[in-house]
Amino acid sequence: MNVKMTRVLLTLLTPLVAGAGPRNGVAADTAALPAPPPTPVEAVTDTLHGTLVVDPYRWLENGADPKVQAWTEAQNAYTRQVLDAWPGRAALTARYDTLFAIDTAVGATVAGSRVFLERKAGLARMRARPARIPALKSPPSFRAC
Repeated sequence: MNVKMTRVLLTLLTPLVAGAGPRNGVAADTAALPAPPPTPVEAVTDTLHGTLVVDPYRWLENGADPKVQAWTEAQNAYTRQVLDAWPGRAALTARYDTLFAIDTAVGATVAGSRVFLERKAGLARMRARPARIPALKSPPSFRAC
């Protein structure tokens, strides 16, 4: 691994590791956390190759089911509540935003004498439309490094 990659990984992982462990030798107070929403058990039994297989959470596999959607929304709300209460999260999010707020080329396509780049702007979640690059005299050649 090169030095630059090592620095990037240390910059990103250090705040997570530092904030995740015990503080002053005492484990984090989990009693202050709210209880997660319950997950109902609805066992489904199948026979696979002569063996009974019981899956108590198979009902969660149907994402279109209103019960599953309600369970997912409750889990997401719980997760958001816990993460938003984490001290230092706002500072860490701001730091990540500054590190990742750069335009990125996420793909290139050669079509004849033209190269089309697929670009993601800054912190955008959706990819932008491909940007057009002026015609090249000859298609680029790629060599293995």
